[in-house]
Amino acid sequence: MNVSVHIECLVLDGFDLSAGQRGDLRTSLRTSLAGAFAAAADPPYRAGVVDTLPAPAVPLDPGLPPRALGERLAQSLCTAISRPGPA
Repeated sequence: MNVSVHIECLVLDGFDLSAGQRGDLRTSLRTSLAGAFAAAADPPYRAGVVDTLPAPAVPLDPGLPPRALGERLAQSLCTAISRPGPA
């Protein structure tokens, strides 16, 4: 099974990340998403293209290190992707 996720825009209000921190966040998000997909034996992922993907709220503290922020965002996105799409 191949899973392809393209995130065109990710808006995090209240976070002022440096270029290096944005890179760390990007790496953490990619790694965490890949790990979650690999760990799921036969996940019921939503198929197709969606314009927006409402994800569960994630309690975020602006003081979180980029790695922890990426991990939390990945968990939320995996939950959203696992939900059935519209009929």
